[in-house]
Amino acid sequence: MKPTKGYIFIDIDGTLVDASLTLNQVDVDSIVSVMELGYDVILTSGRPLKFVEWIRDQIHKNVKVIGFNGAMVETEVLKTLPKTTIDELMHLEETVIFKNENGYFSNKQQLPQVFEYEMLDDYSQSKIPISNILKVIVWVGDQDFLKVQKRLESIKGITLMSYYPKGFEIMPQGIDKGVAIKHYVDKKLPIYSIGNDVNDIPMFQVSDAYYVVGHKLEGQQVKNVSEAIHKIIGGI
Repeated sequence: MKPTKGYIFIDIDGTLVDASLTLNQVDVDSIVSVMELGYDVILTSGRPLKFVEWIRDQIHKNVKVIGFNGAMVETEVLKTLPKTTIDELMHLEETVIFKNENGYFSNKQQLPQVFEYEMLDDYSQSKIPISNILKVIVWVGDQDFLKVQKRLESIKGITLMSYYPKGFEIMPQGIDKGVAIKHYVDKKLPIYSIGNDVNDIPMFQVSDAYYVVGHKLEGQQVKNVSEAIHKIIGGI
């Protein structure tokens, strides 16, 4: 069903779920209710699309999905990282995780648990390098953050996002959540977004109004997704 009132793009980690990946039932009920009013709700995450779909399935089958910080919109791949870039990243000393639509590969055998997807039966770590890379994570750990950042900034053909002091996300050049939103929207209706971190800034920049969960970013602060939806439908 096409939206009649507007589009609501919602980040997942830190916005819709906490570290335990648990959904708040009040948020779920608000999402379902606002869809019934004629809004299109799109989960918009840096996570793999299959993880976004896993969250979607706990809310409502008609919620739409964007993954890999915009590199995948629903089932469509917008862009992958070039092989030359992958080859360069493969030789970094830091922990590097390469992700595609179906799984992930790392230059290190042991990964922090936060990067594992035990909840997904069809998204696992490959023992051999994979192709069609949509997103790369560089985990700094004990390394010099600024030194790693300088090296990554020298790599051409990428979009680089910094999460000091933990690490970096790398997407294909020209890919971010804002680009994905422009690709997705096909009607001249208001665009709203709800997020909490730096990868949500491009999403905010293309929105008519946006709401920030938490205190990492400046903007109209809300406690949760439900409060943001209340403000959207109330025109606040």
